[in-house]
Amino acid sequence: MQGLTFFAGDAAAELLISPLRQVVTQKTPTAVYEIANSSDRAVDVKVRWIDLEATKTGYELASPDFRRITSAAPYLIVSPTEKRLSPGERFSVEVSLREGSFPPVGERRSHLLVESQAIRRPLRRASNTMPADIDLGVSTPVMLRIGELKRPTAFFEATRFSRDFDGSLRIRSEIVSEGDMSPYGEVIAEFNEKGGGEPVEIGRVANISAYRGSPPRAISIKFGLESLSAGTLTLKYVGVAEYAGVLFASETFDVAPPE
Repeated sequence: MQGLTFFAGDAAAELLISPLRQVVTQKTPTAVYEIANSSDRAVDVKVRWIDLEATKTGYELASPDFRRITSAAPYLIVSPTEKRLSPGERFSVEVSLREGSFPPVGERRSHLLVESQAIRRPLRRASNTMPADIDLGVSTPVMLRIGELKRPTAFFEATRFSRDFDGSLRIRSEIVSEGDMSPYGEVIAEFNEKGGGEPVEIGRVANISAYRGSPPRAISIKFGLESLSAGTLTLKYVGVAEYAGVLFASETFDVAPPE
């Protein structure tokens, strides 16, 4: 019995991929991924391109029109594209700017899809159960940036509180990006109690991209608290990786005392 599990922007248990994203430019025309087999069985790994369109909460397969204006794959080369990995074995995959190509100025994006398939072995059936081999697909974005591009900024909109079924507070918001490039980072929620000292972090969510030309990115942070005292709550969208330390957006909200 076989199945296919697809993970966009996340790592499956069987395959470990590092880093979670890469950036290729004319100054840095080659990026390297490390792929490891963390399972206890040998797997065949294949690497290929896929174009995904960002939605508010995830990804979907890109339309032909979207691929035409955003795909980075025609300008990039991947090597190698196949590898058999023993348990615990790893290998490197290079993504390089195609020699002689002339990408247009701006930012383009494709996803590197890494698929694994277990090597089949004769099995002796010892019970009434049927062994299930799951084929996995893990995708990771590759950003292609050409020319002198304006650093991104962003802002929050449609921010509101909600409660989970267990009574815990949660904050929801949407991130809108501006500029020539897509921001990437984490969103941090800090609370400063009225009359208190330094703000305290009460939640964060990592690996947040707000792709340009896509719908606002929806985020949700659970606080693990049933109430907040009077004070101020600040949401910050802070860059990581090539944007380390950059503050893309910050918004502060007054919190009324509980009734």
